[in-house]
Amino acid sequence: QKKFYEPLGARLARIPVGRREYNGRVERSHRTDDEEFLRLARRWQCYYNVERPHFGAGMEGKTPMEKLRKFGLDLPDEFACFPVILLDKVVVI
Repeated sequence: QKKFYEPLGARLARIPVGRREYNGRVERSHRTDDEEFLRLARRWQCYYNVERPHFGAGMEGKTPMEKLRKFGLDLPDEFACFPVILLDKVVVI
């Protein structure tokens, strides 16, 4: 707590006894944070694959989508904007 929370002016607290409904608020807050993060991650992924030029070996300043099209793959931009997968919902059997 001293190392991480105090410099931010925050403190760790427990849910008061008899106030179980508070836990639902905390969980909803976490879900909202996750959804916002995933939305931003998808936006970054689209930018990175469709708009941002790359200068790595063989990229010649092209975006990954431009490079794919150069190889004859006629794909829509949405191909590079595939959804971010929330791994919490993936079941491994």
